Amino acid sequence: MKAFGTLTFAFLAACLQTLVGGFVLSKLWAWFIVPKFTGAPSLGYVDAVGVGLVVHTLLASLFVAVSTRQPSNPDNDKPLALAVRSLVMALLGYPFALLSGYLWSLFL
Repeated sequence: MKAFGTLTFAFLAACLQTLVGGFVLSKLWAWFIVPKFTGAPSLGYVDAVGVGLVVHTLLASLFVAVSTRQPSNPDNDKPLALAVRSLVMALLGYPFALLSGYLWSLFL
């Protein structure tokens, strides 16, 4: 039962990270890409979530390719540790990126 709870928490943390990441990506796109590249389309929230999932999938496959060449670290292989990292990114990393991007866009 503990494994089910851990996997459920990991799934919910990944969903939260995806949704928050899509919001941040759509805002950063609107602030930096659309004004500088006149032909660039605007990127709505749903589109940004999709782009984020594509990029995440590509980076995850790259991470798997690189991590198979390195010795395994038992602490990094636990699903709970991965879920906590995902949650920390959603709660701390993305808001910091959004704030930094907003402040930077004020100077453009």
